[in-house]
Amino acid sequence: MQATQSYGKNMKWVMLIFACLIFFAINGVIYTTFNVLLVTVATDLGWSDAQRGIVATAYPTGMIWFVFIAGIALDKFNFKRMMGSLMVITGVLVILRVFTQDATVFAALMFIYGAATAFLVPGVTKIIGLWFDQKQLAVANGILTSSSPLGQLCGNLFGVTWANMLGSWQTLFVITGIFAILIGVAFFIFTKNRRNVDAALSSDTVKSEKDLGVIKNLLSVIRMPQMWMYILANFAFLGVVYTLSYQLPVVMQADPTWGLAPGQPGQILAFNNFSSMIGYTLVPILIARIFRKNYERNYKVIAICAAALATTISIIGLSSYNAGTASVCMLISGLLYGACLPAPKVLMLKLPGVSGARAGTALGVYITLERVAQSLFVGVLGASIAANPATGGSTIVAILFLQYLSPVMIALAMVYEHFKNKKRKAAVQEAGTKA
Repeated sequence: MQATQSYGKNMKWVMLIFACLIFFAINGVIYTTFNVLLVTVATDLGWSDAQRGIVATAYPTGMIWFVFIAGIALDKFNFKRMMGSLMVITGVLVILRVFTQDATVFAALMFIYGAATAFLVPGVTKIIGLWFDQKQLAVANGILTSSSPLGQLCGNLFGVTWANMLGSWQTLFVITGIFAILIGVAFFIFTKNRRNVDAALSSDTVKSEKDLGVIKNLLSVIRMPQMWMYILANFAFLGVVYTLSYQLPVVMQADPTWGLAPGQPGQILAFNNFSSMIGYTLVPILIARIFRKNYERNYKVIAICAAALATTISIIGLSSYNAGTASVCMLISGLLYGACLPAPKVLMLKLPGVSGARAGTALGVYITLERVAQSLFVGVLGASIAANPATGGSTIVAILFLQYLSPVMIALAMVYEHFKNKKRKAAVQEAGTKA
């Protein structure tokens, strides 16, 4: 209690605001404006379809290469300095895109940008684990998660319009880069560092600094079967979601069956961004209030059902090749995302071997495989479009079927935990009988 009071009663809300601002920028508006303008950028700079595909995969590849190391580093080194510095570096990298026309150099900048954000993406979630306890975790994570679709909504709806108003996509990139730099500077000024042993999301397995360390953290994390089930659930679901946000605008313009104008795909995705933003914020609150009794079990059951339903609706929408149908389906699936998309991460963080103290290490493993999925799926789509643009739509629908793995893995984790708890209770009863 004393440690908590020393950080200030309201500081956790300041930290949440900054976590949301960082996520809004790097995983929202900066991320999405690049996606919706990628075809325009490639056309203006004279890139081939293959070169455009290389640039598209450079960012997730950078994430893959560095996010595991980043997660370990976030648990080891000064958190505040790392997050503030990397936010400034990220902004500089966005601005540097303006000064090259060469696809290889552009891809290199995107790769380095991916490496920088490899620290920031798990970092914002670690903020939640450090400053919010078990009761507040799902709601705080929901608010954080909603900041990403809010940024994506802005990028999808206004990215092309902003570029036209400003006169070029280059000017837009400069402005978004400056925005990122300002967030980084403000992070240095207004936030506080918090020790891992003082994490609000505490665990009985972490009682002092002696319980923490690079090897100890890693072994504690990878030895839990449930963690791998949640990782696979996220691999299948969020990996596909990121692929859609990254490549769907390209597919809808390149595939002649869709044949949409540059601004239209972003408008379709905006329906999903808008509804998911609401879902991420409100659904955890509603679940906590309506299903307070047996909350943990109900949270998992709702996540399983929502993931299966959201996948089915997305498949219906994107296999229709109709903008109106796709928009409605994106709207509905976005609401369902609020119940299922953050669930694997929240459930993983609550595991005794993870908690706030080891959140960085766990997220390093978790996000590495998430980005492997994104890079793999984006690569498959890019190759499909380069070989034959008419296959893009059917390929993305086929990839969507992988999302059904997510509810299956969460259900398996439930079954595993049920039998594990049953075995533990039996052991306690047996020990009591012998005594």
